[in-house]
Amino acid sequence: MTLPRLDSVKKTVSSWIVLLLLTTSASTQAEIHDKQLNSSKVIDVQYLISKSTLSCSFNTSSGELISFYTNLLENPSIEKKNSQFIIGNKYKVKNVKSINSTFKKTKNEISKNMDTDFNKFGVRVLRISSFAQNGDSENFGYYIILKGKPSFNKSVLQKHNIELTYSTIEETNGGNTRIRCILVG
Repeated sequence: MTLPRLDSVKKTVSSWIVLLLLTTSASTQAEIHDKQLNSSKVIDVQYLISKSTLSCSFNTSSGELISFYTNLLENPSIEKKNSQFIIGNKYKVKNVKSINSTFKKTKNEISKNMDTDFNKFGVRVLRISSFAQNGDSENFGYYIILKGKPSFNKSVLQKHNIELTYSTIEETNGGNTRIRCILVG
């Protein structure tokens, strides 16, 4: 199921990725080009959790992550082979339990969710999702679900010098922490 104006969000995201790639150094661009020559890149899901992704602070090296989240959201072809999920022909993701799609009609939001379970920076990561929202405000981004209450997770992350300045933090219905980062919107 696609959102009516999802194409507009995709174009904006694509433009943003191009801008990020243009601002990288020539050697970084060559490395990215070499990576793209491979038919698919293997990503350990733990790679998606870093200080910058938790705090929603991006730099020119974030282009690969943004490309991954865009591909995850818009690619209908996801299959499980051995212990990896293959997303289209571009990415293979390991250490993921399942990948599913959800549509929240009240928020007019579609998301692709990767269920996982690992510890990083002293917190337990349960889910990483890519989302696009349409309606009064159009936006695209990702969110991360951490086990436990927001107050607990904030204090643990602060001990690791991770400030959640640009993130939206909320408590889920299950009593866990959702860290939401808007990339475009």
